[in-house]
Amino acid sequence: MLLTADEVLEACSVSEAESGLLRLRCPRCGGMAFARLADGRLELGVAARDGEGAFRPSTTVAEPDLYVRREAAWVDCWYGRIYRRYPVAA
Repeated sequence: MLLTADEVLEACSVSEAESGLLRLRCPRCGGMAFARLADGRLELGVAARDGEGAFRPSTTVAEPDLYVRREAAWVDCWYGRIYRRYPVAA
């Protein structure tokens, strides 16, 4: 069963500084994963630590109500009526 956008966004903790990915622990299996957010789109998958741009999305979901703004120190996200801010990992 696929995770919902709400489950993914609630499980996200911090942003990876240069990749634009958000770290999360899967609320169902407890495994580590990454999410890439864009306006209207959410991708979920894993990222290899051995190279830049090695994110491999396993799921891409169109989410028309998802809006994202990236800043140097955080990622802002609006989905539905909920606002979330994910700080960049130190």
